[in-house]
Amino acid sequence: MPNVILYTLNESAPCRIVQMTLSVLNLKHEEITVDLFSGEHKTPEYLELNPQHTVPFLIDGDLGLNESRPICSYLLSKYGKRPLHQHLYPLEDLALKAKIDQRLYFDLGTFYATVVQDYVAVLFEGCKGPNKELEDKYVEVLGWVTAMVKRGYVADTDHVTLADLSFVSTFSTLKAMGSVDTKKYPFIEAWFLRCKQHIPNYEVVCGQGAQSFGDLYKKAKAANIRRENESPYRRL
Repeated sequence: MPNVILYTLNESAPCRIVQMTLSVLNLKHEEITVDLFSGEHKTPEYLELNPQHTVPFLIDGDLGLNESRPICSYLLSKYGKRPLHQHLYPLEDLALKAKIDQRLYFDLGTFYATVVQDYVAVLFEGCKGPNKELEDKYVEVLGWVTAMVKRGYVADTDHVTLADLSFVSTFSTLKAMGSVDTKKYPFIEAWFLRCKQHIPNYEVVCGQGAQSFGDLYKKAKAANIRRENESPYRRL
């Protein structure tokens, strides 16, 4: 029996990548919510487990591991049944595995990084939403994503891989935030619908958390706009 414990937060896109992977694997595990908003990630007990005080954080026996994408590749490598789960992260096909890894790095460093830039500005810097520079960046990045999914799935496959789970978490977050009219990207929308059909309990392991985060973003954005409109400096 696996002794897998996941420290997580549903609103966190990186956490939802792991939750989707666990769901696809149908792997029994324990989940412990770490409420970043109330500072639970800074408690002495959690810092002892994970000095970087991030989520997700996985414990599997003696192994403690943070960073969502390495967690997922570890879970698929160790607990994926062959041939049932081989397509998600094929250890035997080095070329395809490299393509999946490349897409994971792209998501982390470019796609999700752009979304992070957006929500950090709204949640922590008082901005009203994407500025012209960030809007242009979204157009560029989503153009690249469109090219990746046009032929099927993210890693140029005809089936879902770990790279798709990673992109699904990012795209569901962006869609819930409402920063971009995603209907302008029909290939991505169609890919997103296809992927959801292959993720058991999608709404529980991803959809609800994405929507919750999107609501948080929209509430902060509205407050920032209201605050600016009420500022006495607007009347000077």
